[in-house]
Amino acid sequence: MTARRSIPLLAMLGLMTAGCEPQPMGWADGRALASLDMSPFSLLPAVTVAPMPTAVGAGFDRPEGLSASEGQSFSVGTASRGYLVGGTPLRRDHEALKVRPVSIQRRAIHGTHDVIEALERAATAVSRRWPGSQLYAGDISAKEGGDIRHHASHNSGRDADLTFYLRGPNGAIADGPDMEVLDRDGRTPGGLVFDDARNWELVAAFLQNPNVQVQWFFVARHLRARMLTYAKRTGADPRLIARASATMRQPGDSSPHADHFHLRFYCQLEERLRGCVDTGVRHGWIDTFAAEIEVEISRIVALLRSGGDEEKRYVIKRIGQLALSSGARHLEPLIEDPDPTIRIMAIDTIAFLRGVRTPPAWAHLTDEDVGE
Repeated sequence: MTARRSIPLLAMLGLMTAGCEPQPMGWADGRALASLDMSPFSLLPAVTVAPMPTAVGAGFDRPEGLSASEGQSFSVGTASRGYLVGGTPLRRDHEALKVRPVSIQRRAIHGTHDVIEALERAATAVSRRWPGSQLYAGDISAKEGGDIRHHASHNSGRDADLTFYLRGPNGAIADGPDMEVLDRDGRTPGGLVFDDARNWELVAAFLQNPNVQVQWFFVARHLRARMLTYAKRTGADPRLIARASATMRQPGDSSPHADHFHLRFYCQLEERLRGCVDTGVRHGWIDTFAAEIEVEISRIVALLRSGGDEEKRYVIKRIGQLALSSGARHLEPLIEDPDPTIRIMAIDTIAFLRGVRTPPAWAHLTDEDVGE
């Protein structure tokens, strides 16, 4: 598991009461609960505070009418319990980034606009340095996200499977759509060889892209070692090597990924505000958008002035969903609320935001690093 413990967001969300599922409403006077767009919260699992649930809830349900403006797309929910709005398909005519035919057949070639753009940018960077290089994209997500066959994740447009760059026995470029397992020497059964230089360049291109933030490159340990050794030998920036070392890992809950990369990207700011959920480790160098989310929390907390129970429940759920630890202090006055349900919601949410405890029934959701 990861060295840093993440905030168990889904666990926290699961403790919210089922009786307060909001409906999307437009902005009115800035005070009443009906004045807020509450569509993100039709995404939350409908379970009760007590007794504790014994199974995972239904996950993130798609609210009616939620759509993206033309040219926009965004991820909602988590990588394995979410969906995609306004999904962007992989291009079929890109010179450096090709699409695996099997993924076309599965209709799993859609991602957020930022993810698709990042894939094209990285593949182009490699092909410019090594003309003729072709990266093949495998499964990303379905057009509207949700579950797809053969995967526990890939639900919300932020996961992408990519082939490795390979060379033939004679050193010639031998890239293709097949995903064959590479042995401890980095070779396929047919004698193709893992290209340390180009695969490292691909990893570096993603990590150096200012428009996205990579959470994971799921890849087998022996291939990770080859790329890091190459990077050190060729004098790559030590800070870049450190980030690659932290983001490349062999997953413990799926195949070792000796036949392809599996990338996972963090939510972007606008996605966080719309209901995108990052789980698992948060690397120390990423932008968590804390300042922007603090502004949103300040706007939400103003609803507490009305004193209504519905407003209080909304504020608790919304601050919890934004997953910023500093938001806990805004909920402290609700610990002494006369309504016992609100008190419990506030106490549990504060504890989760501060990483104090995790209810056993939700412990398996505290570190969602699923590599398939």
